Amino acid sequence: MNEDERLLQVAGLSGIIAGIISFVLILVTGGLGYATQPGLVSGGWPQFLTQWFTNYAPLGEMVGLGMVGLAAMLIYLSLYRTLKVTSPNYALICLGFGVLASAILVSFLVLRYYAFFSAAIVYNSAAVSEKPNVINIARVLVYSTYGLFFAQGVLWIFAFLGTGVAIRSSRTFGRGYSWMNIAFGLLFILFFAIAAEGFATPDAPNIAFLFIELFYVEWTVILGQKLYRLSRPWS
Repeated sequence: MNEDERLLQVAGLSGIIAGIISFVLILVTGGLGYATQPGLVSGGWPQFLTQWFTNYAPLGEMVGLGMVGLAAMLIYLSLYRTLKVTSPNYALICLGFGVLASAILVSFLVLRYYAFFSAAIVYNSAAVSEKPNVINIARVLVYSTYGLFFAQGVLWIFAFLGTGVAIRSSRTFGRGYSWMNIAFGLLFILFFAIAAEGFATPDAPNIAFLFIELFYVEWTVILGQKLYRLSRPWS
């Protein structure tokens, strides 16, 4: 097995494993429901911070989607090595935007979880009179991280669209993979627009976050299995 085949195999397996584990982890910890309401449960900030240490949904989301983000970096690197022969410019766009978006996604997840974690520790040890101030500070810290969320979303849109165009010139991938990436890019424009509009009332449920998470996981598994099949001699 040469270097390119080994990279395809590693990236493919990483995408498949990360996607499956992420979905199971988010589902088991309740992260799918948590995703529709970023940072809160039905009881609002007081209940959320009070029950933080028995609520595994934020941790499941961070670890699960973090794995997807790391696997996506390998997938984009493999796509670049595969597509640069027929579409060097679009392959470079695919690599640059994709890797940067994935890195920002992981950074966003870690920073948001750390902000929640810190706020929960302070809130549960604060006097009753101080708790409203802790919540106000926590809101500022947590929602300030969403600049990273929207930044990586814009980069992912360009990465999807660039990947879709690059794949159209490649015989290695079918046209279905090209249209899938283009469709994902267009859908992300819609979902991030809905998510941005919902931030007029940031504590309210927002279904766009759920679909964004599901599409991240789905894309990683679909591209992962294709890259893994390309690494096999019988493919």
